[in-house]
Amino acid sequence: MSLIFLPLMCLTACNSEDVETLLSIWENTIDNHGCNYDFDAQGRCYGTGSIGEANFKANLVGHGWKHYATWEISQDGKRMSNEYYGNMYGVSPHSFYFGLDRTVTRYYTSDAEAMTKKCVTEKYTFNDEATSLLHSSLMFDDSSYMQIVGWTMGQIASFCVIEPLGVTSAGKAIYGVSIYEKMTDAELKDFQSNYHQ
Repeated sequence: MSLIFLPLMCLTACNSEDVETLLSIWENTIDNHGCNYDFDAQGRCYGTGSIGEANFKANLVGHGWKHYATWEISQDGKRMSNEYYGNMYGVSPHSFYFGLDRTVTRYYTSDAEAMTKKCVTEKYTFNDEATSLLHSSLMFDDSSYMQIVGWTMGQIASFCVIEPLGVTSAGKAIYGVSIYEKMTDAELKDFQSNYHQ
């Protein structure tokens, strides 16, 4: 009997070792490849890594992306160790859908409106200038941006991005590095059906 179960246990153990978590996939990227994150003269945070517009359109556009985790970037350019939303009240992370018409729809829960599921759609432009510090960024009308610093369409399709998280009481922008995982078709349909403007 033990001869039957032993091969099954080995097979299960090998398979579980092959599956990487998103954190292990992105560990080097979220730490900016061992370097500090940088801030420009306007106080905008940016990191190392990029995705060209062609790859962005081919792999990220037309899909939904759910929030996995976010870490704040300190003013001295280091990723903080605690997950940003873990102990946060009154603020929720966003999930996204990138439309074919250069729009992004953000899905979130509004604590101010009794946990109402909300969404907002806005236009963006893609900064694909190799000489720009914010290369590979989606630029929004309100001057905010998301800089995509890594992506994978492997076993777990996901991407890593630097984005603004809020503003301090002194008016200084807070930035973070986040991981987003590709939604299934059913998950995207749920977001599109249950989140409203």
